[in-house]
Amino acid sequence: MKTIEEGLVLNDRYELVKFIGKGGFSQVWLARDRQNADAEVAMKIFVSNSGLTEEELETFRIEYENTRELNDEQLLTPTDQFDYGNSPCLVLPFMEGGSLENKIRKQGRLPEEEIGKIVYQIGRGLRVLESHQVLHNDIKPDNMLIDGRGDFHLADFGISAKMRNTFLRASRLRGETFNYRSPEKIQGDDVNAQSDIFSLGVTLYEVCKGIFPEGVSLGDNVIRGYPKPSIDTTFYSRRLEQLIHACLNKGPLERPTAARLEAYADHFLQNGFWEEITEFIPEEEYVRRTVPRSGSHETPAGTSQSMAG
Repeated sequence: MKTIEEGLVLNDRYELVKFIGKGGFSQVWLARDRQNADAEVAMKIFVSNSGLTEEELETFRIEYENTRELNDEQLLTPTDQFDYGNSPCLVLPFMEGGSLENKIRKQGRLPEEEIGKIVYQIGRGLRVLESHQVLHNDIKPDNMLIDGRGDFHLADFGISAKMRNTFLRASRLRGETFNYRSPEKIQGDDVNAQSDIFSLGVTLYEVCKGIFPEGVSLGDNVIRGYPKPSIDTTFYSRRLEQLIHACLNKGPLERPTAARLEAYADHFLQNGFWEEITEFIPEEEYVRRTVPRSGSHETPAGTSQSMAG
């Protein structure tokens, strides 16, 4: 792996200015675009111990091309892609506000109006992904970034589960955290866009608590039949708690869709209160619509092929 350090110029264009942080298999840097008046951009460099093969790099390039049509203000779509040695690099808009995770760690729980904004903007982003048959597959506060206006954007979408596992193998790292995984994902069942909704529900619960409980898997708790976690209803409305509980329903089709969450939040932001959620799909209807899992490639009716983020 080539050295990555401040002052390094990548692709004869992007000068690394400041290290921002790192994830499971990537580093993120603030960089200057020398071909665009030194505009600030975020540089995501996928690092590994062993590097990727040319075939794996080509797979990454194809997946990057597939994300270019995902243009929406709530989606943090890459603007450029290239390789640094055997490490793929993505250029993204720079988000001055950092991640939602960092915001919670610094500020604690957020006011309900700001939570409504999160539900609206992230719900919109998920709706757009679903319309393109893309499953994010890694919804969590660290993948929700904040711009200078305080708006929320979804990052790290469009990387397939196969490619994600390739990065983990090359980096010799363990897989994703269990904290945000849906019951169906924990149990090895097929997943769809509603699995992202469960992960969003976990995120909203953490936003209301202002903490990240260590070693707690709400998905596992739901499987075991434990009661859904409560939030402080002296500070938040009961209908916000109801919305979070709806996202944490065990059955994927018992959860609100991204489009419905966007609509609920829009109503809240316009009127100052949440509509009551009443449109749960009955269990027998959920069973009727679900295709039994008989093979590794069979998915429930109405789902899309998995595209992790």
